[in-house]
Amino acid sequence: MFEQPILIYSNYCPHSKKFLEILAQHSNINDAFAKLNIDPRPKIFYDIQNTLKYNITEVPTIILPNAEYILSGEQAFKWLSFQVEQSQKPTELDAFNPNEMGSFSDPYSSVDSKNMTDAKSQSFKFVGQPDEKIHTPPEDSSISAEDMSKKQRERETFDNTQISQQQRKFENNLTMQVTSKEKDLDARYQQLLAERGNF
Repeated sequence: MFEQPILIYSNYCPHSKKFLEILAQHSNINDAFAKLNIDPRPKIFYDIQNTLKYNITEVPTIILPNAEYILSGEQAFKWLSFQVEQSQKPTELDAFNPNEMGSFSDPYSSVDSKNMTDAKSQSFKFVGQPDEKIHTPPEDSSISAEDMSKKQRERETFDNTQISQQQRKFENNLTMQVTSKEKDLDARYQQLLAERGNF
């Protein structure tokens, strides 16, 4: 019964009318809702309240899927405002994670899902969704051979610096480990000599 959001409204309520107007401007959110007009009160309205064990006393009221939240009045408007804001954000590409996305489909799934739109869009392209853009430099930009070789030299210098820094760090760690072991060995030797002297 509660697999999609439900909007409970009244034609005589100005707040319900305002809510419906905002919804109508955002078809992707609007189409997700099952709408229930309570003028006059239909039997299903009472069935919903009995199932939820919750009295709906204010409109507009939205019941989110699986009755996760029941929001009325101002809370319903705040939820709608957030959804509108989220739908207007430009989508960004998810970073590729080889541990999670190394095969055709993701190793994770929504076990309780009965809806195809719960699938992760990182492996699939959904019909009706706009293509995601990848920003690249303009194709008419040209790099001279001199600039290219300069960049290559900078890269090599950076790589060599990184390698030599890592090598120095490794050598320092190794020296510290050897010094530490020498000190430990020397302390044990002195202890053995002291114990021997006691005999």
